Amino acid sequence: MLSLDSFWEDTRKYWADLRSIGPVVIVTDGLRDGTAYYLTRREDMLEVLLDPNRYVRTAPSPTRRAVDLTRPLLRRREVNADMSSPLRERAAAAIDSVAVAVASGKAVMTSEIGSLFADHVFFAMTGISYREELPQAVSEHRTAFLSKLVDQAGNPIDDAEAVDLVEMLVLAGHEALAAAANNAVREFLVKPELYDELREGPQRVADFVDELVGTVSTTITRETTAAVTVAGVEIPAGSRVELCVGAPADGPGGRLDFGTGLHQCIGRHLSVLALTAFVQEWLTL
Repeated sequence: MLSLDSFWEDTRKYWADLRSIGPVVIVTDGLRDGTAYYLTRREDMLEVLLDPNRYVRTAPSPTRRAVDLTRPLLRRREVNADMSSPLRERAAAAIDSVAVAVASGKAVMTSEIGSLFADHVFFAMTGISYREELPQAVSEHRTAFLSKLVDQAGNPIDDAEAVDLVEMLVLAGHEALAAAANNAVREFLVKPELYDELREGPQRVADFVDELVGTVSTTITRETTAAVTVAGVEIPAGSRVELCVGAPADGPGGRLDFGTGLHQCIGRHLSVLALTAFVQEWLTL
């Protein structure tokens, strides 16, 4: 496993410190006015994620219909077939525009690069640069993704609903995708040996992307609808429970960066493919 020393080591230490306290860490949060229960064991987090009746989301979540309409289009096979080439093209375009800006003497922040790439992922999905043009892109079936979204058999969907669904996906993933791309750029800038290592062993890009995902993992928040007991700790009804998704052992079998069960992130395959395309294109520089 490759190591992102500038970001990942501090994160690992933070999770390790939490794990050393116990499976349930009780934190008094002055900013959010209350007590939170941080869970650090994978088995406890899985129990929470798979029980949406006793542990409910605190933020708005996609409707069941929205998930049913978008999930089939964002499975690994469909994303690879429809989005691989567009994502590589948009990654190249984003990186080229940064190179042009730098060559002209403009100072470019790494945060700008990540945000720009996230915008280009939106372009790969829709074929447009500005969200104001989204209704027209939907009506014209501008990309394979939009065409499949609107023309799903057995699921009548009008253009207005399709626009709402695309907006939902963009808002859900833009910030985390931009942050992960930022971290990749920073890591390449401070560790040229990592850049060389990945160029010489491109098969290790998947490991690097997996760790990139870990650099933006924080917590998944739920609220209890009834009193529960987790690892011997009694948690009252109405309590905030924070799932420390990066705390378990490293690797896809340990961390729960994208959640699981009913509320698993529907854009996880798109996010991984997009980051892979970005890293692969950066390695061509």
